[in-house]
Amino acid sequence: MKKLPGSLIIFYILSVLLNANEGYKIDVQYSPKRVYANQAMNLDIVCKFDGSGNGMDFIFTPPNINDVVFTLVQDSENFKGSKKIINLHYLVEFKKDGFYNIKLKASMRKTNSQQLREASTGRDLGPNSIKVQYEQESISLPSIRINVLKSAPLTGIFSLNTTVLKTNTQAYEPTQLKIELTSNTNKNTLLPFTLNIADTTIFADKPKIDFTANRDGFNSKLTQHFAISATKDFTIPSFSIEYFDIKKKKIVKLETKPIEINVVSVNKKNLVDKKNFPEPKKPIDWNSYLNYIFWYLFGVLSVIVFIFLKRKKVTTSPVLDIVKSTNEPKELLKVLLTLQDQPIDECIKDLENSIYAKKDITMSKIKKRILQKLGEH
Repeated sequence: MKKLPGSLIIFYILSVLLNANEGYKIDVQYSPKRVYANQAMNLDIVCKFDGSGNGMDFIFTPPNINDVVFTLVQDSENFKGSKKIINLHYLVEFKKDGFYNIKLKASMRKTNSQQLREASTGRDLGPNSIKVQYEQESISLPSIRINVLKSAPLTGIFSLNTTVLKTNTQAYEPTQLKIELTSNTNKNTLLPFTLNIADTTIFADKPKIDFTANRDGFNSKLTQHFAISATKDFTIPSFSIEYFDIKKKKIVKLETKPIEINVVSVNKKNLVDKKNFPEPKKPIDWNSYLNYIFWYLFGVLSVIVFIFLKRKKVTTSPVLDIVKSTNEPKELLKVLLTLQDQPIDECIKDLENSIYAKKDITMSKIKKRILQKLGEH
């Protein structure tokens, strides 16, 4: 009997499992049943399989509806014993009030058992193996039917706080201000505050937003930092927001208290202790440095050129002209013998050896040495 490869055995097992027509159950829950516009609602979708759910994938895609935002915060797959369970959790926001009837659709993607059988009875997996195809079954889920109540652009639970490190300061010394706004809403609902105070200089960091989303809902926090410099007393104004409180079910206004800052006048010249702070370094005058380098290089180059020209200077002595124009060795010897006061004894000996001893010394070499001795290179 022919032994089946391991991968074919796996396909065979999968085929048997799929032929069993494994079932599943889908449960849809949403809460609270009473929500306000801009309030997050929880949507739970749970798919429970009768078995391990091999070869089966549950797929849910939120509907694309204006003024409704789905945010996925959990997508998990667990097993209870041998049974597979898929959990999906969404936060749903309704941007406008009114009645909503949202139809939810999903699908179950299954591995085609017939394709598995053809693959298992054919050849093992490889570049020419039969590709396993899938079939997808549409599933209609229970609809979300909800009446969304009217609220305000800001809806939820908010808190607003301002913090100042100290209320007594010196002139020109920055006063640090921090503003914190927290809520259980989506981060795009938090807008930065603006700060304007007459006769002050204000520096502001970029607003920072921390945001998380989980089964407990949204958590957002806006933090802003300001540095305020002034030469006289000033007041940090109050900051306020209005929102719909989902617990009190009414519009609530949060407002911070104004903060008085006392500024002590000081002499601006005494703001810096010169003993603790060294004198600032003078900026480098690059023009002076470049001018100095130019003239230095110019002087060096001038000396080099002078030396070169001095060495290259050619003596216009009549004797040199005679040496240059004389090509006969004996005639040249006569000329050299008349120059007894010149350092050319070796040249005379070389010329005599060339004429009488027949040594292989060319006239050109002898004349070159003579000219060098007499001062021409």
